[in-house]
Order: sequence, then structure tokens, then C-alpha cells
Amino acid sequence: MRKQYLTCIACILVLLFVSHPMHFYATEHAKCEACGTEEPGDEEVSPDEPLDEEVPVADSEQETSESEPAQEPSSTGAEAAPSTPSQDTEPRSEEGLSVLDPVPEPPEIEQDPVPVEGEDEEASTAESDDLETSEPTETTDSIQANGLLGVSLLSEISLSGAYSDRVELTLTGQGVLDLNLLKDRFVIFQIPSALMPYLDESSLAGSYEIPALIGVNRGTIATNQWVVDEAREQVYFRANQLLSVSVLNPKQYQFKLSFRLNRLPLGTPQAHTFYGHMTNELVRIDLLSDGRDAWTLETEGPIFQLNVPSAIDFGSVSIRPSGQQIYRDQAMTVTVSHLRALGYAWRLTATATPLTSSGGHTLTDTVFFKREDGTIVSLEQGVQVIAEGTMTEQATPLTYGPTDGIFLNVQSQLPQPTTYQTTINWTLVSAP
Repeated sequence: MRKQYLTCIACILVLLFVSHPMHFYATEHAKCEACGTEEPGDEEVSPDEPLDEEVPVADSEQETSESEPAQEPSSTGAEAAPSTPSQDTEPRSEEGLSVLDPVPEPPEIEQDPVPVEGEDEEASTAESDDLETSEPTETTDSIQANGLLGVSLLSEISLSGAYSDRVELTLTGQGVLDLNLLKDRFVIFQIPSALMPYLDESSLAGSYEIPALIGVNRGTIATNQWVVDEAREQVYFRANQLLSVSVLNPKQYQFKLSFRLNRLPLGTPQAHTFYGHMTNELVRIDLLSDGRDAWTLETEGPIFQLNVPSAIDFGSVSIRPSGQQIYRDQAMTVTVSHLRALGYAWRLTATATPLTSSGGHTLTDTVFFKREDGTIVSLEQGVQVIAEGTMTEQATPLTYGPTDGIFLNVQSQLPQPTTYQTTINWTLVSAP
């Protein structure tokens, strides 16, 4: 009786789950079998007795049990007795009912993911952005071909030059097509750092030969059209009005620049490298060069020459208890000359070491020099200027009488009866 009561309760529970609105819409195809109408009794049923009635498990109940997690048994007021396994005992469900055949699980139905609002729009936007980025413009393709991305307006560039009394640079190259987005065009010549201080800006001159729709367009570039950029060490010409990008074509373009150098830095031999390019922005073109747009000026360079006495002899001098000045017996001559340095300013300086004997005795602050203007300086007190001038075609001799030029003043020091020596260091430099 109790077994039938439990069976009836299970069927009522299944019916309640199936008839619930939320489960009804999810399982419209499910059907529930009617349970018996027998009233539950008070008979006690042993758990080991076999069941007289089998209740099939509905599909909806199977789905419901799979979808809801099993609750853990509470430990309050009860303990589960261990069951004794038997070979004749049929497998039982959690409600104590026998399960004859396993209920097959419903097949899984693959469903397409439901798109979230806004995701399609973002995906399409990202895809279109990738397409736009991956398609290079004609301008980029044209410039990439020259090896100078975003800068070069000429291909097949070469730079040649010559030097006599002026530096003459000639830049040639082929025009690049499809650059209609560019606003600026610059013809740039990079000047070597060693020569930039000697550039004569008033001597800047240039010319151009560029292809036109018909024939070749030729002209000159005036001095005031050239810009000297000392920071970048460049001379450039803004060719916006001269060049129209609409007529740029593969024909040859040529630009010339010539100028004087006030002088060359001292030293020989010398090598100075120039660079030339036409670009759409002002940049250090020497940092972008592949070598074809470079020309090197090789020259012997100017040389300063100085001829000084190999030795200056003061002879034998009597020792006096008080200070005394000692002069030479003869005049002395220092000669300044040059090679390829006509017009260069020069400066002659000198220093001296203290008078020292062979035994190590030293007389300090005793070597002096009397200049042509009559001023006297101590050669032991740092570098002293002896004379200044400008290089002429002929050598410049500096002659000093016995009481001029180098002399000694022992002051209050007492020399020993021995030989003393000093070393004089002469230096001829470019002035200022």
C-alpha cells in the first residue's frame, strides 16, 4: 500500500513539473501517463520486497532531472544504511523504482550563435578598416620604389661636382609619377660639417633644366632664392612654383648649385662629401643616402708652415748676487709661410718650461718674451700670443733684435755655476 502511495506521489510530481508554464513551453511534445486512483494505505513495505508495478519514466522527467543538479542529502537526523549487493536484485532509481530500460538522451541540436546587437556592425567596421589599411596608395608605391619612403621625388639620382675657385654641384634624376597629394618640393644640397663655416652665402648661384609638356624648361636660380639652413647644414631651394606635380614625368631633371668657400680647413689630404636630393620635406638627406646621391671633394688642403731657430744661445754669464736680465748675443728670426692658404689669418703662440740644470736645479719664472709693440709676457705662465697676421704670397719673417724677443730674468734667484736649459713650444694656428 505504501509502495503504491509513493508511486502515486511520483506521478503527481511529474504532472506538476510538466504542467508548469515554464516547463510547458520548453517541452510541448512531452506527455504524462495517468497514475492510478487507488488511495494510499498504511501498510509498511520492506525495502527488500520486489516491486509489483513499474512506472515508466517520462521523457520530460528525464530532461528535467538532467537539467537540474542533484541536491546533496542533508545529514540532519538520519543516516543511510549500506545496502547489500545481490545478483538477483534489479537496478533501482533514486525513488526506489526499478529501471528496466535506459531512457535514451534526446539528440543535441546544434544552433547558430545568436548575434549580439552591435557586434556585426563592429566586425564589419573592423574589416573595412583592414581593407583600407592594406591597400597602399599610388603615392606610397611610387616613393617606395626609390628607397626613400615618403621623401624622395626623384629616382635614378646622381650627384657630380667640381672644385677650382668655386664648388659646383650637379644633381640629376628621373621624375616620379602620381605625387599629386604633395604640396612642397625642395631641392636640397647637404654641405659637409667642416666646410659649412666657410660657405660664402653671397656667392650662391644655380640653374635648372626640367622637362615641360613640350621640350625642356631652363632657367637660373638667384642668390636670394637659396636658403642656408645652418642647423641642418643644408642649402635648399623651394621649387613649388617651378615644379608642377601634374607634369612630373620619367624624363631627366637637373639642378645645379655653385658657391665659393672662404677657405678650406687646415690639413692635408682632405675629403669632404656632399649630398643632393629633391624631397617633399626638409630632412637630413645624408642619413637617407644610398651613396648614389653623394659626391666627395678630395683636396690637398691648406698648410701653415713655421720655421723657428733650433737653438737660442745666451752664452756664458757671470753670476751676480742680485737679480739680473740676460739677453741674447744675436738677433733671432721666426718665419711664417703657407701652402694653398693665401689670405688665411694666422696666430703664433709660445710657451716655455722653467730653466733647469743638468743636476736638476730649477730657476722658475725666468723665460720672457718682448713683443714688437714692447709688451713683455712670461712664457712660463701659460700660452702667450707672440704675433698675428694674414697669409700673403710671400713668407712672413718675424725678426727680433738681441734685446727683443726671448730673454731671461733670474730676478732674486741665485743660479749655480752650471748649464741651464729650457724648451720653447711654438704653435701656428688659424685665426681667429
